[in-house]
Order: sequence, then structure tokens, then C-alpha cells
Amino acid sequence: MCLATCSFGLVLAACNIGDDETESGAFTAGPPSGSSAPTSATNASASTDDPTIGEETSSGTTAGGMGDGDGDGDGDGDGDGDGDGDGDGDGDGDGDVCDNGFLDPGEECDQTNFGGETCESLGFLDGELACDSVTCTFDTELCVSSICGNDVVEEGEGCDGAELGGETCATQGYSGGALVCDDSCALDLSDCSNDFVEDWEEGSIGPEWTLSGNQFWTTTTGDTYQGVYSAQSGTISDNQVSTIQLTLNFTQSGTLSFWYKVSSEESYDVLQFYVDNALQAEWSGDVNWNQRFQNVAAGIHTFRWVYEKDITISEGSDRAWIDDIVGTNAGVP
Repeated sequence: MCLATCSFGLVLAACNIGDDETESGAFTAGPPSGSSAPTSATNASASTDDPTIGEETSSGTTAGGMGDGDGDGDGDGDGDGDGDGDGDGDGDGDGDVCDNGFLDPGEECDQTNFGGETCESLGFLDGELACDSVTCTFDTELCVSSICGNDVVEEGEGCDGAELGGETCATQGYSGGALVCDDSCALDLSDCSNDFVEDWEEGSIGPEWTLSGNQFWTTTTGDTYQGVYSAQSGTISDNQVSTIQLTLNFTQSGTLSFWYKVSSEESYDVLQFYVDNALQAEWSGDVNWNQRFQNVAAGIHTFRWVYEKDITISEGSDRAWIDDIVGTNAGVP
């Protein structure tokens, strides 16, 4: 009981006044029945002038070791020891703790508990999902959004293998050149330029060239200006032709240069050079490697080399060669 009526007719504020609890839990009585009333010395606690006795301190206990009366030792009077009853010791009553291994409300993950989610289920192609130990949110840094080397351009890739995603040197702002994909699936522009260059070193006639006539031009290792390959006219008979043609777009005025060689009947079997169907020069006889420069205005222009024989007589190798064609400020349109 919190109140007790003593035989003296006084109501005390706490039952431990006048009744002392022993170690075994029994109580020893106050003055026995029939004894005389306590003296003023006995009731000194009721009449003392000490201002601290009976006053509550800031901790909620009473001076002189009164306590809070609930027996839990925390001073809040509720008997539960922490004040909120959720068991996590934070006093908020919610019990949610990030990084405890359990998915609590508002958490995406907790330690290795991802709630069944993976990099793939989150929209990535592969990888290892992690969890942020502070925020309990997904860490997708090790998730992979693309796989380089599968010839498929995926998110985050500029290209993949031979697949360039429709890009060319021209779409990248260059006049021409060969666009390739590097090992990290990024576009490699090192072979793109604002100059067109053909040295035949791939060993074949590329698709930008147009071949016509009785016999086609081919690449050869038999006679070159430099490098391994050059291009030579086809093997033709009297009154026949062998033609190779190229169209370039000059972003601004520039030049077309090339090396040429001829071995033929002089003045009759000739190598002719045309720009936009207009004859610019021709060579015949025994002509060793020489370089030709042609000034070209801005715009699209067509260049044509024709080896042509007359109706009779063959001399020399009866053919022509060209090598190292360069168009400055030009590229394949």
C-alpha cells in the first residue's frame, strides 16, 4: 500500500515512514499498540526546518533516497526501464534499426537481406547488388548495365564490336576516315580525319570506289609507290577501257593529290584523269612514279581515272597504276 494510517492518527505520505522493510521482505512495526505518542524528537522529520527534506529533485527522486516508487531504477515511474517499451533503447517506440539484418518499414535492404531483389530485377544486365549500411538503400555501383563484346550496343555503350550504332566519321563531324570501336565499347575516332586517304594497304578496293569498263582495276603488290599495295588497271585489249572512280565531299576548298605510273604505247594507250567529267590530264609511254595535285572547290566532286587503249599495238606493261590518294578537307559523302 502507498498510504498507511498509523495508530497515532497521522496519515503519512509513504508507507516506508514508520514501517521499515527488512532484508527478508517483512516489515517491522512502528510504535507498539498502547505505547506513548512519539516525542517531538521522534517526529523531527515532520517538523524540521531543512528545506530539502520532502522536496522533489530534478531527477524525479525525492531527497533522502525516496526513489520513484516503481522499482525499475530509471526514474520514469512506469516500471519498464526504458520509457518506450520497444526494446531498442532509443525511446521512440518504433523498434526500427538500420543494419540489423531485418527489413523494417522504409528500408530497401538491410545487410544481405535484399527482399528478393537482384541487379537483374532492378533492370541491370548483371552484377552484384549491395546495401548501404547507413541508409539501408540499394547500392547498385557493382551492377552492370551493359556487356561489352557481345556485338550489341546497350545502355552506356557507344558501340560494341563491329556494331557502331549507325555512327560514322561523318556523323562525328569529320570529313572521312574509318570509325572503329575500342575494347571498352567506346567509339575510336583516331582514324577519322578531315582528309580522305587511300593507300590500298587493306589489300582490296573499298566500297567507296566505283569500277567499270572491260576489266576492273585491282590491288597489286607488283609495283607500288610506297607500302605493300597500289591499284592497277585491268588487263585490257585494243580499243578497251578500265575505269576507277571516286566521289568526295569537300567541306571547304582543298586539293586532291595522287601518285601515278604508266607503261604503255606512247600517245595512244593513255591514263586519263577527270574531275566532274572534265579531262584534267593524261599520260602515256614510260612514266615512272609522279605526283599530281588538283585544286578543288568546296562541295561534292567526282574523280575518275581511265586507262584506255587505241585500236592497235601494245607496248610496255600496257597498264597504269595509282597510289596514295589524299583529299584535303574531304571525305566520302
